[in-house]
Amino acid sequence: ARPTGGCAAVAMLIGRDAPLVLQPVRASHMENAYDFYKPNLDSEYPTVFGKDSNKCYLKALDGCYRRFAEKWELRYKSDFNLNKVRHVVLHSPYNKLVKKSGARMLYNDFHRNPDLPVFRNHQDAGSLDKFKHLLPETTYEDRELEAVFTTLARGMYGEKVEPG
Repeated sequence: ARPTGGCAAVAMLIGRDAPLVLQPVRASHMENAYDFYKPNLDSEYPTVFGKDSNKCYLKALDGCYRRFAEKWELRYKSDFNLNKVRHVVLHSPYNKLVKKSGARMLYNDFHRNPDLPVFRNHQDAGSLDKFKHLLPETTYEDRELEAVFTTLARGMYGEKVEPG
């Protein structure tokens, strides 16, 4: 299998009166990171630091999600969480990272507002308490947090991410 090429693109054909709404709120993230590099021109394969690359992806997701939520709240004067959107489209170097991203967005909601119904109504809501005071930047390799929020995000993922 070839490693991912490290770039993304979106192409859409949109006709007149298309049922598509482009959100005026946008966010971006930029970072100088050495997670993917191709110094050897004698090889078609890049040098990839997989763990670092995944961490960069999740950091970018966190940054975009946080800034998007802040801008949404300023514009619409209401709290933002995943319940406010119908669909989520993510860059997908491989499917497992996209699933982790769905869980990560839900973790971002939890970090911003742990009293949302999805967390309050969780079968073992008390088990989430240990994640309340963690700084997001310390959790990129926390397998327990990832497992808990991946389980919590299954319904959201099936409804908002998987159809895309």
